[in-house]
Amino acid sequence: MTYSNTEPVENHASETTGCERRIPEKRLFVEIYERYWHTLFQIAYRRVHDKEIAEEIVQDIFTDLWAKQDIGRIQNLERYLSSAIKFAVIDHIRHKTAQKNFLEYHKAFLEISSTEQQILDYNDLPALVQQGMGQLSETTKRIFWLNHFLDWKKETIAEYFQLSEKAIEYHLTKSLKTVKMYLKNISF
Repeated sequence: MTYSNTEPVENHASETTGCERRIPEKRLFVEIYERYWHTLFQIAYRRVHDKEIAEEIVQDIFTDLWAKQDIGRIQNLERYLSSAIKFAVIDHIRHKTAQKNFLEYHKAFLEISSTEQQILDYNDLPALVQQGMGQLSETTKRIFWLNHFLDWKKETIAEYFQLSEKAIEYHLTKSLKTVKMYLKNISF
């Protein structure tokens, strides 16, 4: 995809507007876009294996680049774009992983027979989980959320709370059992 209108727009006003100052940057931006878009797309596509998502990631990078409003001051453009695509792909994968984990817990909590199964509003699950944890201690609640929804590892949680990993496992097991029982007993 390329921009077809790269010619400057004439402005007959006597003062220089922000738009006029950006005309040289627009040309530079179009040149950068045409030169690097395909390469960035290939990098993203190799990682996410989805054409539309890869295109979206690359478009977001160029949108952010344009928003910087001073493209010419980037010292090493290739390094900048390389880092940008790397971090954009990592963010996408991290988001997908968190979403996948959430859906797995959603399925685990809803062990209901197929005849009784009803649709649970996706947005209600965190509130229901919080209600299910109502009788747990604050520490156990926080450990559960850090592990299951913020994707913290047990070792990190243990260090944060200054507890042993065994203690963290105890809190996670206790909270998971409590929440599962609560969700099983809810009549949808």
